[in-house]
Amino acid sequence: MRASPVFDLYSSRVRADVRMMFSWKRFPASLPFWIALFAVCPLIGVVAMTHAAGTAPIWFIFGGTSACMFIAALQLRRRQWRLVDIPTVDIAGVIPGLCEVQGIAASQAPVIAPGSRQPVVWYRWRMEEKRNLAGRTEWRTVAKETSTAPFLLRDGTGEVKVLPRGADFTGFQAHEYSVPGRSRSEFRQFEERIGVASPLFVLGPVALDPTGSVPYFMGSRRSEEFLISPQTERRLGRNFGIASAFTSLVGCGLLIVAHIATIRTGVDATGKPTMTVGLIRPLATLGPRIAMATVL
Repeated sequence: MRASPVFDLYSSRVRADVRMMFSWKRFPASLPFWIALFAVCPLIGVVAMTHAAGTAPIWFIFGGTSACMFIAALQLRRRQWRLVDIPTVDIAGVIPGLCEVQGIAASQAPVIAPGSRQPVVWYRWRMEEKRNLAGRTEWRTVAKETSTAPFLLRDGTGEVKVLPRGADFTGFQAHEYSVPGRSRSEFRQFEERIGVASPLFVLGPVALDPTGSVPYFMGSRRSEEFLISPQTERRLGRNFGIASAFTSLVGCGLLIVAHIATIRTGVDATGKPTMTVGLIRPLATLGPRIAMATVL
């Protein structure tokens, strides 16, 4: 019986992720992730050996949140690996599929950004108002807008059209402006933008126009990466790696908190004070088990 295409796609991605995870060339970039992962091993061993029914709610809350953090860390790591794996090509070499290019933003009909009133190829804008809610002062978004007009990306070999709808715009600076006719202490607006002739990095799916001769970047309904950033590939990869390592360490911290929360004190049969974890394992006996969990 032949496996479904969805299963084939998923299994191929899993195999690719495993190969990337254990590739020596990618080991330096993945070092923070591996350090965080090995830090979790003894904690997982302690959880398995000190669990008791009375501490189940604590482990369920902290353990579940920690698992979500580790899943998020893996997703960030996958985005870093994708940046490393896909080679950057000249725009003249763009073909259908997932491509990665760097170039200069351009547009034959620039749009006007609402905050700065400058001609740009793309903007993301929002207006905020200060409000008093239940004795607290908060800034609430009262209006927002994101441009979806196509623009061009050029380098020395050619140009390619980019349809930005559905793209993940990351690394852009939010410029703050006052709102004309409104008090700056009550209203403010923020604007992220891609100016004309700004350097740009694009990683995303490429398709062909109806004639089959002109490629363009466009968001896909599938879960493909579509990333647009003013940062370089190297800096983006480093940022994803740092975020992944930090998320993993937060997951470790949650396990440590759960571990500490289940510590109990008492006395043994001889009247000697004791300290146990999860109500069943004395702390003094956990040393060899932690060492064994680390080795395994």
